[in-house]
Amino acid sequence: PFETAMRAQYEITRRFSAEFSIRPYLIRWPERTLARLMEWTRDACPHVRRLCSEGTRPRLPWAMRIPGFIKDPRPVLPLLEYLKDDPDQYVRRSVANHIGDIAKDHPELAFDICRRWAVGASEPLKWIIRHAVRHPAKKGVAEALHLRQIAKPIKARR
Repeated sequence: PFETAMRAQYEITRRFSAEFSIRPYLIRWPERTLARLMEWTRDACPHVRRLCSEGTRPRLPWAMRIPGFIKDPRPVLPLLEYLKDDPDQYVRRSVANHIGDIAKDHPELAFDICRRWAVGASEPLKWIIRHAVRHPAKKGVAEALHLRQIAKPIKARR
């Protein structure tokens, strides 16, 4: 049953990583599971908040892929939007890695998100942008290089 499973997911992830076990629910009941994860983005526990980003990554290493989110990552964007300013680096790193996953299949979407976030970005958000586009930047993709440049820390610009 969905509700019992979600309660278990919540309790498990408070104790250790549960991004692998949430994925079958995202595949079978994406809307219902995403709605629950959106609630959890406001949880006091950083492990629970991280699950909202890490568990929905379309290409999470060593985990089953989520074909629906590879094809169209837009359903998870509200989660990332909310978590991008999370106070915990543990959560923000997951957001950056998630945007990096999106960039593999939808680079323009990932770059659009990063361009939008770069406007008036805090230093932690600039770090997310730089980290998110690091792989296309290593390949010399001009837009990724530009985003890394505009998201440089203030000290590094001098």
